[in-house]
Amino acid sequence: MTNEVHDLALQFLSVGDAWTSIKLLKRILEINKNDEYLYDLGIAYTQIGETETAAYYLYKSKEFGKFNRVIDANYVLSMLYTRHHPRYLQSLQKAENLLQEAYSLFDDKEEDFHKIFNRNGYALILFKRGQIEKAISILKNGIKQLRTNTSLQNKVTLHESVLLYNLAQCYTKLNLFEEASLAFEELIRIDPYYPENRLEYAKLLLNHGDEEVAIKQLNVASELNPNLPEIYSIYGYLYTQRENFQLAESHYLKAFQLSNEKFEYLYDLIYTMTLNNKYQECYSLIKDTRIDVLSLNDQEYVDLFTIEAECLFNLGKKEEAIDIMRSCIERFPTNENLKVNIQMLEQGEVI
Repeated sequence: MTNEVHDLALQFLSVGDAWTSIKLLKRILEINKNDEYLYDLGIAYTQIGETETAAYYLYKSKEFGKFNRVIDANYVLSMLYTRHHPRYLQSLQKAENLLQEAYSLFDDKEEDFHKIFNRNGYALILFKRGQIEKAISILKNGIKQLRTNTSLQNKVTLHESVLLYNLAQCYTKLNLFEEASLAFEELIRIDPYYPENRLEYAKLLLNHGDEEVAIKQLNVASELNPNLPEIYSIYGYLYTQRENFQLAESHYLKAFQLSNEKFEYLYDLIYTMTLNNKYQECYSLIKDTRIDVLSLNDQEYVDLFTIEAECLFNLGKKEEAIDIMRSCIERFPTNENLKVNIQMLEQGEVI
């Protein structure tokens, strides 16, 4: 009975219904606690963004001590610490330790795709540390192994696309336009129906002035999945560049709504609203949105409260605007922009 329920839970997980999968997995864990059910429960919680709960179940799955479970769980845990946990929980050192622990379990002669992906995870850590050339070397080696090892041929397309995507990001970071373009074109050739690949390629093209081809990639991405917030964010950017702030705002609003009100989309929206002189609507939106201030980096924190102060000033609430700037300066006493902003507010000038 538990096997059938487990299979059903995995089916729900595969179509994105993690909530139903979680209910089923918890039920069968009451009957039989094993590492596989715990691991799958951890994966389900990652799908809905509850990363701390996900980590709990992934660590529990490791307690059974099985070779493959440690390898699988450590990879997912390393990705949580690298980029998916809230910022205050992220740790590149913890991520690296987990990957190295798993890597030590592999046979030196074994070229398993799990081993290749372990090194892919390590390449991401190197990327975040600014060691891009080392990351590129690891990724190119992984792609070569996938293409030449006959035992991995049935897994090539899916896994090669992940490594190619990361390779393209490395070249983009180094501003190597030709190399990045070739990587994206190869990526789209082998995985033409994944819209995120086209979105990233469109951003690269826009940054190098090729708006026409970028828009073509963006349009295809929109046809593949019209519910991706980043599509409308990029459209918003295009309209901002053309100084059509009304259309920019409408696209940023759609991106914000589709993203489940993430801050990265909120900021573009509220900034554009100030360009449209919608200070009351902008201020209300800031107050009505649940913003996890602890998850913001320093620049995001400053940007958010600077816009809030701007709104208050333009709504005739000068002293409240100044108070906000003062609180920001207390937190960031060396920020010169904040000092200039508060001087402008005190002199009755718009920041």
